[in-house]
Amino acid sequence: MVYMVDQFLQDIYASRQSNKILTGELSAIEIIKKKKVTEDGEKIIEIPCGIVFYGDFKILIPSREMNIKREDQMEIYNIMKTMIGAPIDFIVVELDAERKIAVASRRKAMDLRSKLEFPKHTEGDKIPVRIVGIGRTTAYVEAYGVEVRIPKEEIDWGYISDLRNAIQIGDVKTAVIQEIDMEKGILKLSIKRATDDPYFENIKKVTKNSCYEAVVTGVESFGIFFELKHLKHVSALCPYPHWEGFNPEPGDTCVIKIKRISQSEELKMRKIDANLVRLIRRAR
Repeated sequence: MVYMVDQFLQDIYASRQSNKILTGELSAIEIIKKKKVTEDGEKIIEIPCGIVFYGDFKILIPSREMNIKREDQMEIYNIMKTMIGAPIDFIVVELDAERKIAVASRRKAMDLRSKLEFPKHTEGDKIPVRIVGIGRTTAYVEAYGVEVRIPKEEIDWGYISDLRNAIQIGDVKTAVIQEIDMEKGILKLSIKRATDDPYFENIKKVTKNSCYEAVVTGVESFGIFFELKHLKHVSALCPYPHWEGFNPEPGDTCVIKIKRISQSEELKMRKIDANLVRLIRRAR
């Protein structure tokens, strides 16, 4: 007789008994109600929990075990919601095999992974990171068990109006370590600096007073940002034209005319001023 082995159950037992790190997708955030006995008697408390479905098992990760370093519970809850869809590491701490429910800790998994990996690295090393949270101007990545905040200026060399349109939860990127002191809890990363800046090579292909096809990458109160099509990270800023009913949106394709190019490779400074000539097509 051949018995089928439930690999998921084996993994869960290995995780609970020997701290094996498991990985699954954060699929939901649920509010779990639990009875708590206090000096004033019994009361019901609500605990936000991250939910991972691992095979037939439902894994609950309480907010305090998500390793989100915030004091405000509502802020923790909101950050957890942005992480839905992201792969996360966890270690099982409690198991009800009959009901196929387990309680796990992301904090324990991240602590263990960081202790194993970071002693091998120093400033300037490139490491893989996983996007676990995205806001308009900030991304949160997990790097060997440590969660790091990266501002949008360190995500890519080009102009980014809204990070939510540039990267996705679960994306795996390469980052370079800019500063590291794990004893003091210091870890600074940059995704863009893990690659060469293509601007100073591509700008050689651009001439002043010429017209180029360009795509809207951002719309601000002071002007419209464009990236020249086929010339990655060569961005220009145009003032708003006096066109009736013109409301530009990211992704629109236009013709722009280059007015001025100011740059310094030594200072890593670049600025291109342009004028909008005409609209070619809308993004949608």
